[in-house]
Amino acid sequence: MGNHPDDGAPIQLFKGRYGPYVSHDGLFATVPGSVEPENLTLEMAIDLLKAQEAKGKKRKSQRGKKGPAKAKGTKAKTAKKSAAAETAEASVAKPRKGAGAKTKPAAKRRRNRPPAKAAKSA
Repeated sequence: MGNHPDDGAPIQLFKGRYGPYVSHDGLFATVPGSVEPENLTLEMAIDLLKAQEAKGKKRKSQRGKKGPAKAKGTKAKTAKKSAAAETAEASVAKPRKGAGAKTKPAAKRRRNRPPAKAAKSA
């Protein structure tokens, strides 16, 4: 359409999914149905954008922005956990998995398998 008189940035007219709209510097304003897009003037587009700006609906770019970092825990909590873990490990010996470790009985191992498919007879 043309350049904005204040900052020289272009004002563009687009045909969108929900009808025509004008755009300028991240601000979008819908063209009313009573106005044909071909008959829209630069002054009318500026008025539409000013009205939209008064509503406070300026779109901001989300590209390259990250949310706040998540805290994993406080130092005091992690210190308590590590001290408690050390004392528990020192007092109780954990059994190892390996050749001498006990396995599940055969009946329990079969129970965890999916049921066998029945054969179809013709």
